[in-house]
Amino acid sequence: MTRSIGDIDTTQYRALVTAEGDTVVEYRGVVTVDITRASDGARLEELALTDSGFETYSADGRSVTYDWPGTWLVVAFDEVEAAAFAEAGLPEAFVYLSGRLTETVTFAAAPEHGEEMPPVTSVQILENSTEYVFDLCDLLDQAAETTTDEAASGTSAP
Repeated sequence: MTRSIGDIDTTQYRALVTAEGDTVVEYRGVVTVDITRASDGARLEELALTDSGFETYSADGRSVTYDWPGTWLVVAFDEVEAAAFAEAGLPEAFVYLSGRLTETVTFAAAPEHGEEMPPVTSVQILENSTEYVFDLCDLLDQAAETTTDEAASGTSAP
């Protein structure tokens, strides 16, 4: 699955360093994204997200807390995060239309710039008040069916 920025991106951010050495990045704005599934080309276009929220990186670089209110797209880093999502009643990859998801992800080591992400050792869901949660795979399946139906009938969506 690939994610790319759509036609709208008014994202702004600022980063602040706390007295403890943590880095807090605040995002605001609106962004649309396009999602494409490699296996069959199913595509979701111009999925509008409220691009506001915070990422807090620990001073030692081993953990990050994501705090995303509003409408957001979430994809698990790996099976550890996917398991934490499942325990919270969430799919591995999903979109939610309202509420908030706040989680802390801890890595085996601090990520190095330009290198693969180290393995996730733990995930703690701090808040899950998400509403209207949609499994991204289901949405892509529906998009694939619509494309197939249009191709079979020789029509296209307006």
